Amino acid sequence: MQLEIPLKTVYYAIDFARQHQITVILNPAPAVATLDIDYACKCDFFMPNETELEILTRVEMPLAVPTLMAGVRGATIAIVATATIAPLAGGLTLGGTDQTFNLMAGRGLQQNAGQEPQCVLTMPLMEGLDGSAKMSKSLGNAIGLTDEPHDMYGKTMRLRDELIVKYLRLATDVPPDEVDDIAAHMTDGSLNPRDAKRRLARELVTLYHSPAAARAARLRPPARR
Repeated sequence: MQLEIPLKTVYYAIDFARQHQITVILNPAPAVATLDIDYACKCDFFMPNETELEILTRVEMPLAVPTLMAGVRGATIAIVATATIAPLAGGLTLGGTDQTFNLMAGRGLQQNAGQEPQCVLTMPLMEGLDGSAKMSKSLGNAIGLTDEPHDMYGKTMRLRDELIVKYLRLATDVPPDEVDDIAAHMTDGSLNPRDAKRRLARELVTLYHSPAAARAARLRPPARR
């Protein structure tokens, strides 16, 4: 549940769930400073994000984490985006570099619960086609994994030149040493970025569709806009 419905409704739902032995997971979003902490304690999982955590505890990060743990007893606490919730002992959690703090906070929560802390592997964020904001469907700068081959190919060809190497490293199976060669040849001018971009587009369409789809997408004329 979230707090997008009236608090009275949330409290009723929590009580009803507890009476019927239904697991309760509460993400207190949007944060409400008047949330009754007793109801947070009745939840099986209490999962705020960093902003909500600071609002609820009135303490800035990172001190908000122990403050919340001292106040909410009985519920398993996980900071949203830590991906591995405390009962999932150990394991490997993947995330973007923007989630490093959250992932490390999850390790601390697991240790406090007497569990083996999760291993954390973070990956760099990918900027979208505009080269500024991170890739996001809502911003309209994304290449969708389910895009049709010609759309995927066409969007890739609109990518800013300075992102070609990063996309090759993070989004394709091209070996790292080969990507290094491509980067070096673009730098010394012996490889036109347009040709490197075609290679990138072909790799992406092949990966998510097929080699035949990549060849067809390359030959298909771009849509009129």
